[in-house]
Amino acid sequence: MTFIGTFSGGAHSCIGQHFALTESICILAQIAQKYEICIPEELKGKSFDERKRIMLTWSPGVTTTPTYGMVVLRPQT
Repeated sequence: MTFIGTFSGGAHSCIGQHFALTESICILAQIAQKYEICIPEELKGKSFDERKRIMLTWSPGVTTTPTYGMVVLRPQT
């Protein structure tokens, strides 16, 4: 997984790129360990293809911050 637009590439690439990507994977792993990742209630009656279309319509911003991301996190029991 590479974010060329965010970190640039080649000889002048960001020196923190590998650290940032590794750290984000670790953060996502911790979230996945502690929470059950569910779809929002308003999507439960829709078909898989419709859910997929709606959930993948988020768009990254300048700092790759997703907007309109739809997910529900429920603590693991």
